[in-house]
Amino acid sequence: MGCIRVSQITEYLVDPLKEALKDEDSYVRKTGVVCIAKLYESNPELIENLGFIRMLENLLTDGNAMVVSNAIAVLGQISDQKGENLVKINDQLASKLINALSEANEWGKTYILDAFAKYEPSNPKIAEE
Repeated sequence: MGCIRVSQITEYLVDPLKEALKDEDSYVRKTGVVCIAKLYESNPELIENLGFIRMLENLLTDGNAMVVSNAIAVLGQISDQKGENLVKINDQLASKLINALSEANEWGKTYILDAFAKYEPSNPKIAEE
């Protein structure tokens, strides 16, 4: 449904999308993440105002590498559209992303590594680890 680019449908997808992002099944969460990207294209204000960007940021710490890599990909896509970097990596998140990197598929690894290209460690010791 998220691929249907009609603004009237967007409002009806909000509640099911919020539930999908909290679902136990990682495939449902991953699909919800991709839906955010589609809905952002048709109604960016709604997605921003309802806190979906924050939900994507929270999914960066998900236990499933596919969910994490898709969240990074969507945040990167939205960042490009907005003209500002939304992927804010801190030292704790960097550690979790490294774990996800080992489990991600090829495209997921690409998105995670692309996000790391903009990461600045807080001190040299963290960078060595």
